[in-house]
Amino acid sequence: MAPRIYGSVWELNLNMPPFVSQPPQYTVAESIELQKRTAEVVKAEDPGALVLGACPSYFRPEWFQSMFKEGLLRYIDGLETHGYHTGTFTPEEWDFPGKIREVKSLMERFGGKLLPIYMTELGEWGKVGTEIIHRAQAQHMVRAAIIMKGEGVRVFLPFFGIDYERAG
Repeated sequence: MAPRIYGSVWELNLNMPPFVSQPPQYTVAESIELQKRTAEVVKAEDPGALVLGACPSYFRPEWFQSMFKEGLLRYIDGLETHGYHTGTFTPEEWDFPGKIREVKSLMERFGGKLLPIYMTELGEWGKVGTEIIHRAQAQHMVRAAIIMKGEGVRVFLPFFGIDYERAG
């Protein structure tokens, strides 16, 4: 049987500086402790499990570096992340391939090995102002998917924010 995969936290960075969009605010040390305890409980109940972490909303190498430096990689079997970015629209504008490579390099530097990357959420808005831009949205998502495949990302789960409007 294939191992079960457990995500441990969701968009943890939103409780950390500079975001702190919701209480409580976590430090890096508290975040690592949360990941450690989660891994211990999951592995005790399901020794063959894959524990993923730490799932930030934004794909920023500097955030991963702070977490890796403090020991996150000791408590995860794969890196779960969302791939959002700010200030740009296309994967090329924000150097998505370079950022993936940088995070992989940081894994090797702080953990001594590469872990599989699970991009569990990434999408592009389907509207700019009031204009629906499905073609551009699809083109950007396909390019992002090709980049991730080329960079060895194990899993990619697309997410489309425009779908919320359809739900009412």
